[in-house]
Amino acid sequence: MSEVTRTSYHSAWVNPRILMKINQFLTDAEREALCKTDDIFRNNLEFISSPEDLPTVLFPFRKVVCVEEAEDVFRQYQGDTSSLRMPGSDKRTDAFRALKKRDFELCNHLLNRGGALALNKRQTRYLCALPYTHFEFPRLCAQICQARLCAAKTPGQKQEELQELLEEACAKGNLKTLKWVIKRHAESSLSPLGLAPALEHVVMGGFDHLLPTLLSFISPDTLAPEQKEEYVQAAVQLGYAHFLLMLESFGFPVTPDQKKEMGELMALQEALEPQISFPEPTNTSHDDIHGGDMNKTISHAEYKRIVAWVVHELVKGTPFPVIINGLHCRRLRMAVHGKLTELNHYGAPTDQIMETLNISEGTYGEWGDFIREHYSLPIQVNVVIGDKEVPLTKIEKDRWIHPDGAHRDKVLAEIERICEANFRKLNPDIATPLAQVIFLFSHSPPSRRGTPIMMRAFVDGICIFQQRKLIPPHRELNLEALVYVNMGKFVEYFVKKSPLPIIAPKTED
Repeated sequence: MSEVTRTSYHSAWVNPRILMKINQFLTDAEREALCKTDDIFRNNLEFISSPEDLPTVLFPFRKVVCVEEAEDVFRQYQGDTSSLRMPGSDKRTDAFRALKKRDFELCNHLLNRGGALALNKRQTRYLCALPYTHFEFPRLCAQICQARLCAAKTPGQKQEELQELLEEACAKGNLKTLKWVIKRHAESSLSPLGLAPALEHVVMGGFDHLLPTLLSFISPDTLAPEQKEEYVQAAVQLGYAHFLLMLESFGFPVTPDQKKEMGELMALQEALEPQISFPEPTNTSHDDIHGGDMNKTISHAEYKRIVAWVVHELVKGTPFPVIINGLHCRRLRMAVHGKLTELNHYGAPTDQIMETLNISEGTYGEWGDFIREHYSLPIQVNVVIGDKEVPLTKIEKDRWIHPDGAHRDKVLAEIERICEANFRKLNPDIATPLAQVIFLFSHSPPSRRGTPIMMRAFVDGICIFQQRKLIPPHRELNLEALVYVNMGKFVEYFVKKSPLPIIAPKTED
């Protein structure tokens, strides 16, 4: 430990056992950041009674990776230390406070340490009104589910609540909650739950880890033959080869042609795997948000499968809207298997304003610097589609504000028009239309979250289909587009930087 670190710690943490615990709990970068925010921590010493309490008081700052981020986080909590309290004060109250502040990680952590939610009717009503169930935080999710079930008074209400929870669990690929629903249903002696809507979510997400449990709970015999055929075709359309075999094992009708198509897709995945690279993160913080090293293998493998699936669909001549809708499903699957948070946003069509923060510093700081040098902010990005001007991103000095989806269909129709006109056959100049697609995707995200990866997989698939060299994985195509307010200027930049010449001319039959 450096001398400055030792001195700073000595002023704030006088107990040597606590000092030792700090050294075990924090990384070097976090230790240095803690030194710079010494005074704020000194104000919270009253909450520390033993080294074992330290992880809870430090938990909100666990993701600190640099001094600037540490100062921002500490400033957020400086005026309200209630969420920093630890076991021995009031965990139960603190957990609910953390939930209301939307600090779900802290809430879940306090629940794991003995906290509780829904201690009165008002809190129960608050839990029941939450728009989603937070499957990524197991203890929090369990308490929300229990509160919702307890609030249902009649058998009919309990039946409806369990059906809704069943569908939510299947929509987000959550096996633990699926098993919780099955157990509660068995205890309630209610009528059988509906399989069709739950199974549809499982099929669209390709959640093969849910399928055996769901179909052992509700027999597929309750489905009509045409329903089974629709689910099989959906799995084929989305390229879920392994999932298709599982459906067949449960008695779903799979034709030889469908098996053959999945075999061709798997062969294509294997052939393309060496040349596809997962887009590199902007920096460490950005990488952590998207799963970090822990889920890197899963995310990278799934991304390569998605790109191969895009190429496969282009070869088939699948309509571009179908491909884009499929990308939503496959991006959700990637998020679930990568254990990401905020799963309600992945795969969900944009229907609200979304913001990308920290373009003044931190994760996107260098891009914000470019924007502030070139534009007078705030500035509204627009694009002309047909004879109408459509509003896209609004750029503030510290954030991008993405549109609420009011013009989502119009933008997607324009993307479809560009793709149909330029990417169906080998085109000697794909850089210009590809730049237009990238600009529209970036400034009007079709999904609440996950658009950059969806777009990059789409671009990689088009480049492979058009027999072009892939754009290097370190290129941040989404961010490159977001620093331009004029589509024509971005096209000029992109064409100059990425001409995308043909590298292996295709022979015509």
